[in-house]
Amino acid sequence: QEALAVYRRMIQLDPNRETPYLGAAKVLREAGKLDESEELVKQVLRMQPSNPEGFTAMGDLLLDQENYPEAEKWFRKARDIDPNSSLAITGLGNCLNRAGRLKEARDLLQRGYEKDKNSQALVYNLAVVTERSGDAKTALKLYQESLKIDPDHSMTWNNLGSLLDRGGRREQAVKCIQKARELDPDNVEATYNLGALMLTQKKPNDAIPLL
Repeated sequence: QEALAVYRRMIQLDPNRETPYLGAAKVLREAGKLDESEELVKQVLRMQPSNPEGFTAMGDLLLDQENYPEAEKWFRKARDIDPNSSLAITGLGNCLNRAGRLKEARDLLQRGYEKDKNSQALVYNLAVVTERSGDAKTALKLYQESLKIDPDHSMTWNNLGSLLDRGGRREQAVKCIQKARELDPDNVEATYNLGALMLTQKKPNDAIPLL
């Protein structure tokens, strides 16, 4: 709510600047208020019809609704405007991944990674696709790279912990998933994973509140 209030104030001060519209749209989308978010994105596209971030934001909205074909169209439009946009490449890669098109997703994200190794979102999504493709060793390195860029990304810690657990490195796995929950107590996946790890360590009293 605080972030949304800041963005709305910025819009009032400078209604012709697209950045706060996109920021507010993202906050609303993450809060599940998709209709309000969509209206702000449309406003950006009315102001700047060739803004690739506007097209990407619309793709994200459709992705949240699991409308992969339409989301893909918007991400590709963003790439048509700016072929090197890490934001558009990440969105499209995530879309292809969620649609089950793993090879396309990995190839696309890998090409993006070779051009921009400083985009946390791109590196993280490449790690996710790489893990889903069965390449645990490379995925592990990519999750670690992602954390160097943004050490406060809860899902990276969670995924890294899960990967370490499957590799038999249970103590390290617990620490990673605990870190994920410290950063985001509402991370449902991390909460469940930590509970499952507690059970495997024969600590039911610790596990029960988490499951």
